[in-house]
Amino acid sequence: MKVAVLGAGIAGLAAGIAFARAGHQVSLVEKDASPTPERPEDSFLGWDRPGVPQRRLVHGFIPVGRKALRAGLPDIADRLYAVGANDVDLLDALTDREAVAGDEDLVILRCRRTVFEWTLRRAALEHPGVRLLSGEVATGFTAIPAASTEAPAVNGVKLRSGGVLAADLVVDAMGRASNANSWLTDLGAPRGMGETRQPCGVIYYTRFYERHEAGFPAGFRAQLGYGLISASAADGRTFDITFFVRAEEPGLRGLRHEDAFERAVNAIPGLKVWRDGGRPIGPVAVMGALENCLRHPVDGGRLCARGLILVGDALSITNPTLGRGMSLAFHQAIAAGQVDWKVGDLEAGAAAYHARVLPLAEASFADAVEADRVATEAYAGKATALAHPRTLIGRAIPLAAATDPELFRAIVRHSGLLDPPGALFAEPWISRARALLATSPPPTAGPDLDGMLAVLEG
Repeated sequence: MKVAVLGAGIAGLAAGIAFARAGHQVSLVEKDASPTPERPEDSFLGWDRPGVPQRRLVHGFIPVGRKALRAGLPDIADRLYAVGANDVDLLDALTDREAVAGDEDLVILRCRRTVFEWTLRRAALEHPGVRLLSGEVATGFTAIPAASTEAPAVNGVKLRSGGVLAADLVVDAMGRASNANSWLTDLGAPRGMGETRQPCGVIYYTRFYERHEAGFPAGFRAQLGYGLISASAADGRTFDITFFVRAEEPGLRGLRHEDAFERAVNAIPGLKVWRDGGRPIGPVAVMGALENCLRHPVDGGRLCARGLILVGDALSITNPTLGRGMSLAFHQAIAAGQVDWKVGDLEAGAAAYHARVLPLAEASFADAVEADRVATEAYAGKATALAHPRTLIGRAIPLAAATDPELFRAIVRHSGLLDPPGALFAEPWISRARALLATSPPPTAGPDLDGMLAVLEG
């Protein structure tokens, strides 16, 4: 097929590689015109990618994504390790650890977002079946004329530079700002794709550092009620410190200022071993106005548009605290490339693709929506949310790491999507979390809200 991939970010590049390796001719349409840096280390501060606002925020492959990458594109995994990507063992937090079958999968692959993208772009451009239209802007779809009651059959992409990029299949990898719905409306489609949205209720702030020496401390992750704080390895000697904080607390927005961010870091005892060993290598990056979003390319068993599929954030977005975005994007991209597409029967190919990716995307979205609902209500002090299994198990995590390795493994498997989303919040795990919380309160990792606000104000 001739495949037009709209967007050459993580999802678009992965899809382009998967389709090209399956024998298709791929055109990547990317609106950002900045050339690829010569070296991966130059990509972090030297690659102008305004179309990717999250490029300097924390990223990684959770266990399900790491498994998909290593199984579906093993050479890409090797390239990432070659440019310094690090595996982070999620079981390092266990106080008493004995090897258990399956532990080898409880690992996150960590790397700065720009280095991920640099590696993928180099691999894509080396393939003879891929061409990159850099600095080119897609402005709409073209379609085969159809009856007013039929789903449009997309057969190309309008370009701002003039003309049309003809395609048998169009892949929407335009991310959270995808224009696909409005473009389908412009075609006179009887219905666009439905969308389900819910605010996440968080803003996140990341700053990257470089360690003076090789090696990293054990990963740090702590819940402070008003926010989640983490520190973890990235690529090479780089690491990030990230604050995910409640959006309804305007005083916490002072974290965007470098001096305030550093004071906040110094106020968390568990971050001292990280911060003392490194120097900042960039500004504080911030992203807010976050929503969980799921688009519905299939309505009542019928495609909303023929000749069009969605990957990555164009299909689903979940709270970045969960770290699922890139992993789901790779799962979808690899699945799309593995489908036995036939030009004369694209609907069968689309049905096969959706059967492989929608169950996980929909379950992950529903789980994220429920998690955010419970967290927002718990933060407001609602009794039912404070007693909810999600709240109980979340509070018990540090205690489980110290005294209940089975519960901790179950939590890690769930967060890594190795088990079905939501499956953790059932027996026996709820009772075990309650039992742990009855023995001792979770340790305090840092100042309360008033204390943190005072720190940020100096």
